[in-house]
Amino acid sequence: WVHNTTLHRVVEGVRLHGLLPGSRLLLFAGAGNGPAAGPDPSTYGRVAEMLGASPAAMVHRVGAPNTAGEVLQAAELIGPGEPFYLVTSASHLTRALYLFRRQGLNPIPAPAQAYTWTRLEGDRRRVTLPSFFPSVESYEKADRAVHEYVGLLWARLTYPASPSGRTPNAPPPSPPAPTSW
Repeated sequence: WVHNTTLHRVVEGVRLHGLLPGSRLLLFAGAGNGPAAGPDPSTYGRVAEMLGASPAAMVHRVGAPNTAGEVLQAAELIGPGEPFYLVTSASHLTRALYLFRRQGLNPIPAPAQAYTWTRLEGDRRRVTLPSFFPSVESYEKADRAVHEYVGLLWARLTYPASPSGRTPNAPPPSPPAPTSW
């Protein structure tokens, strides 16, 4: 099986991969017990293949316990300063970008699975009476937000930025377009 979160990430990764001829598609399957972890990491590659990615262009990495571990695995494959698209859930992007940049890598944000808190009707926001009552969806959003804020706090305490506010060996803020990822 593939968790909904992972499916969104794989679909966006394959979409970008299709736009960049000659690119590689890195697939990370965590060993943790969060939403991205699943019982069969090879499923991610099979899903990517079903969506049109070439198996020869895929690189699989399995077993990192968390995002910081995946960053170390990525650093083995991506050169410092080499631009690449980092596909992850929109809610997870801030923390992931911080950790990748802290490692001296040059990610270009590619958010997947973005959520909104209101329903849109035409060009205006639609707020109805049920909008003011708790729901399963609002609890899930709160859980995701707390998880990411605590994770970002942990990342900043564990891997602090330099006194200038930039992480050591961080790439320039505006990277050139990637050619190989």
